[in-house]
Amino acid sequence: MNVKGCEKFLLKTFEQVCKELNTKNREDKFFECLKIRNDEVRLIVMEALYNVNLDEFDIEEIDKLCKNLQVQNISAGNTEFILSTIFWILTKLIKETKAPSADDFKKKPLCKETIKEAISLLIKNSHRKIDQEGEEY
Repeated sequence: MNVKGCEKFLLKTFEQVCKELNTKNREDKFFECLKIRNDEVRLIVMEALYNVNLDEFDIEEIDKLCKNLQVQNISAGNTEFILSTIFWILTKLIKETKAPSADDFKKKPLCKETIKEAISLLIKNSHRKIDQEGEEY
C-alpha cells in the first residue's frame, strides 16, 4: 500500500471510530477526562476533540467546551495550550462548517459569553510578567 492509500485508509478508519465513539457519548467521557488534573491526559483529550469532525459537535458539546475556558490560572501547566485548542475548535466551527450546531452557537448568548471570556483571558494574560526565558515571575 502506498502513502496515499495508507492515508485514505487511516482517515476512513478514524472517521469510523469517531462515529462509533459519538454513538457511545464520546463527549461525556472526553469532558470528564478534562477534569483530571494531569496535563498529559488533558492535552490528549484536546487533540482528540480537535480532530473530531465538526459536524459531529452538538450544542451541548460546544457548551461544555466553552465552560472549560473558565480558568483561574492561565499559566498553570499546559492550560494555555488547552485554552488555545478550545479557541481553535470554536474558530473552525464558526468558519468552516455548515453544521446546525454552529448556527445554533452563533445565535445563542453562549457565543457572546465565549467572546467575552476570550477577551477576559487576553487581558489577564497581558498582565502576566514574563522574563527573557519565558518564565513567569
